[in-house]
Amino acid sequence: MRLSYLIIIIRNGPMISLFTAMTSTTFFWAINTDQSQPVFSIDNDDKAKAKGHATVAGRLYFRWHARSIRHRQHKRRISYHYSSICWIAAKGCLEMEDKSANGDCEEKQNDGLSSSAADKTEKTSVEGDVDDDQEKVVIVPHLSLFSAAAINVGSVVGSGLFISPKGVVAGCGSVGLSMVMWLVCGLISLLGAQCFAEIGAMLPQSGGTFSYLHVMFGDLVAFLYMWGKVVLALPASCALIALLFAEYSLQPFFDVNPLCSLPKEAVWCLAIFSLCVATAVNFHSARLATRVNNVLAICKVASLLIITIAGFVALFQGKTDNFQDAFRGSTYDSLGGALYNGLYSYAGWYAIGLVGGEIKKPEKNLPRAVYLSVLLIIAIVIPTNIAYFVVLSPEEMMQADAVAMTFGSKALGKASFLMPVSVALATLGSLNSSLFSYARLYQAAAAKNHLPKIVSMININRRTPNPAVILISFTILLFIFAPNLFSLINYHSCFTWLFCGAAVLGQVILRFKEPNKPRPYKINILIPISFVVICVFLLIFGTINSPMDTLIGMAIIFSGVPVYYIFVQPRKQLKWIGISSRLITHWMQKLFLVIEEEK
Repeated sequence: MRLSYLIIIIRNGPMISLFTAMTSTTFFWAINTDQSQPVFSIDNDDKAKAKGHATVAGRLYFRWHARSIRHRQHKRRISYHYSSICWIAAKGCLEMEDKSANGDCEEKQNDGLSSSAADKTEKTSVEGDVDDDQEKVVIVPHLSLFSAAAINVGSVVGSGLFISPKGVVAGCGSVGLSMVMWLVCGLISLLGAQCFAEIGAMLPQSGGTFSYLHVMFGDLVAFLYMWGKVVLALPASCALIALLFAEYSLQPFFDVNPLCSLPKEAVWCLAIFSLCVATAVNFHSARLATRVNNVLAICKVASLLIITIAGFVALFQGKTDNFQDAFRGSTYDSLGGALYNGLYSYAGWYAIGLVGGEIKKPEKNLPRAVYLSVLLIIAIVIPTNIAYFVVLSPEEMMQADAVAMTFGSKALGKASFLMPVSVALATLGSLNSSLFSYARLYQAAAAKNHLPKIVSMININRRTPNPAVILISFTILLFIFAPNLFSLINYHSCFTWLFCGAAVLGQVILRFKEPNKPRPYKINILIPISFVVICVFLLIFGTINSPMDTLIGMAIIFSGVPVYYIFVQPRKQLKWIGISSRLITHWMQKLFLVIEEEK
């Protein structure tokens, strides 16, 4: 035992006598594997000294050896080795104390990085993410009712309310029919939110729709949902959000029209910068990401209130021209497109289920947060669109590249600069909220072996799913440079309603299959049945209106079937694949300081 530790230490350099002396002294003092009792009994002071010696010696060794290495890659390698040495030192000293208390000095085999979980006794809490006496490396529920509702608001209130109203007007043709369409879309979202509130309270676990589908329909259906999200839906939508943030942030500094004539390189750079900021926030701690999301959600609501107040001031001043004969010019040929545009503005009401495992008292707070957020969103969307119609005619809205910009220039005067700022804040908040919530989806999928095992792991200090955040950010980065991003968004329009409908259908099946299953929140059975019918209608309507987009979207989803049966379903992997996978996983664990969550 003593010799093995000395070999580990000495083999990396001849001129480390200080490191060797201090570390070997620590271990000879703390460990005796040749006798049935340790040489010395170790109290708390001894334990602190041993850890201090190992840490100081490791730092001195790292500083000396890094100077003689030119390449940064080698320097990082030494830092990983330094971390491993410190883990070994702390592990040996602390485990021997337990052995001495029991009179048992049997040697335990060091099984690589997975044994690093033994250093949990010296982990520190970060900004209240975990309690000081928390022993296991777990993600502790930390989301309050307000924070949970803010995640839904942050996911829904993005660029849609500032841009997409013109799509609803173009499909409806009149002010009156457009307002009816906005109300219908809000009611559909409310029906779906009620269904997901019951499912989330019944299955309070992170992962959202993925976890629900896995319980209801098994491994394959859950994998297809995850596959569609990873390959297309999530990175494409988040890349679009990042690009919109860049465009509307740069717009005040460039006297250009339309927005697409902005310098492409500048847009790309700022989009990547916004992605890096959101990644860094989610990398640092869950508490920081939650606070940022709360602040940006408040800013979004405040900006929409500015639009609403400005519009209603004009309304009370007698500007009611657009509401005279409100249904004049209504068209019914393109109601499907109007419905999809309206639902796009409400998209994201299901995001709260992705973080169900991190909500305090989810059986109570999750349904409350769903209702609070969705009702708040409906209460914002309807007055905001009324304000738009007070200031802008339907023709002006259809010609506008961004309805909020045109509204600001006509209604706010010198304060019109607030509109691009509002859109930028809204998109940045949506990007941060998406990274925070969907990282939990990736983590849940990896825990079921649908993604590499490293993605399911969390940082030992900050309790954040850093590998999952990195994977999401990398895929978003690739899609930022996609040439036809808007067409990619159209391909997954069927994706949301296919799997939301499947999850609610599973809810109906469970009502009859497991009637006695605890349901802290329960709704009338007619509500989920109605929502399933609506989802089927939306799929059929979308197929009739855009058959090629629906066909491509379905092809992308079901392309995951062979992937599942080749890489996921087999229980036995080829030997070389298993060995290489373990080596890569261990190396990345050292890089990100992550281990599997200890349930």
